[in-house]
Amino acid sequence: MIITRYLVKEILKTLGGVLLVLFLIALSAQLVGLFSKVAAGTIHINTVLTLFGLYNLTIITFILPLALYLAILLALGRLYQDSEMAALAASGVGPARVVRAVLLVAVLFTVIQGLFSLFLGPWADEQGDQLRLKAQQLTDIQGVVPGRFQELPQGRCDLHRVYQPGPLPDK
Repeated sequence: MIITRYLVKEILKTLGGVLLVLFLIALSAQLVGLFSKVAAGTIHINTVLTLFGLYNLTIITFILPLALYLAILLALGRLYQDSEMAALAASGVGPARVVRAVLLVAVLFTVIQGLFSLFLGPWADEQGDQLRLKAQQLTDIQGVVPGRFQELPQGRCDLHRVYQPGPLPDK
């Protein structure tokens, strides 16, 4: 029992680090994508943080399996490198006990993954879609692009002028 707890603790510690790194990478990419949508005018700046939070719930469904795989790989690799697995084998701990510890963590994360992918992920997608639709309806100008006509919700058109340097006209 002590050996199983030790192995689970090592896997969970490694999983925390791997999950943190992968989550930060995914979040930064997601934030860049949201800001590019704000710049393009497809979403309003006031909805960025809410959409960011909702997208986090959907991103986690893709990150959890990869993080678990890498954590198991790194934790067991470190145990083999430090000769702890050889010491465990010499003391009578067989591969079955190691597999049992790994499966204990895997079953726990399978339940968590199921919750995210079956309930929280679809709920977050639906909330994000509703928020984007509300923001588009409330926005007066969508995607201001210099030099082009922009259609406003009231059916009016507006021309945004830009200064474009060039030769001065002859008089």
